[in-house]
Amino acid sequence: MAADLFAVGVLGALLVSGRLSSRGHAAEEPPHGHAREVPPLPAGIPSALSRVLLKAMARRPGDRYASAAELRAALQASVALDGGVAPPEALELERLPSWYTLRGPPGAAPASR
Repeated sequence: MAADLFAVGVLGALLVSGRLSSRGHAAEEPPHGHAREVPPLPAGIPSALSRVLLKAMARRPGDRYASAAELRAALQASVALDGGVAPPEALELERLPSWYTLRGPPGAAPASR
């Protein structure tokens, strides 16, 4: 369970930062290096969310959330503390991953070369 919660924390960090690790791997690049490396969190993310993600990614399993329900409650509380979440239309995607631009969304016909 602790490894699963670590993975959820890494996924959350990836979603807010676009990076897999502090070694500079972009989201579309395969991860290389240490599997337990904590991704850097951008300075602009809400502090309550940052605390939740960092606890989920704690190196020692005993320092992480005890259950998915506890992590979920912490995420819900962080949204309340930080004043909610921006609506999807307010979010910008700077760059699509290379796999998306080459293959398109799931179920789309392959691009001709």
